[in-house]
Amino acid sequence: MQLACCGDDCNYCPRYIGTMNNDVDALKKAAEIWYKIGLRNKILSPDEMKCYGCLSVKNCAYGIKECCKKKEISNCGYCAAMPCEKLKGAIKRVKRFEKISKNLLSEEEYKIFKMAFWMKENHLKRIWNERNK
Repeated sequence: MQLACCGDDCNYCPRYIGTMNNDVDALKKAAEIWYKIGLRNKILSPDEMKCYGCLSVKNCAYGIKECCKKKEISNCGYCAAMPCEKLKGAIKRVKRFEKISKNLLSEEEYKIFKMAFWMKENHLKRIWNERNK
């Protein structure tokens, strides 16, 4: 499992998979889904959708990537302060989009998004609990 700093599972992320496979059609489809559920206010080009993992992203909307980098940890599951306000904000946003997407995505699309994004809190709690037994 390759987790982003916030707990997203890159191995299920349509953007990451499309980028790694150099699949322009997959990136176009991902862009349409991101727009459909409100993650973006326009349909991005395949180049704008490319993702090489969160460490390649210039800015994290919540400052999570920058915080993990500063603390020299790979994700929030390794942080003694978990869950901090930054992570709580990201999880709150994810829960909002999860509810929205349930009615807008196909069953298969929803399953992919659930594995890639909606499970972030579970992923991080598992890591945190394993480290703090």
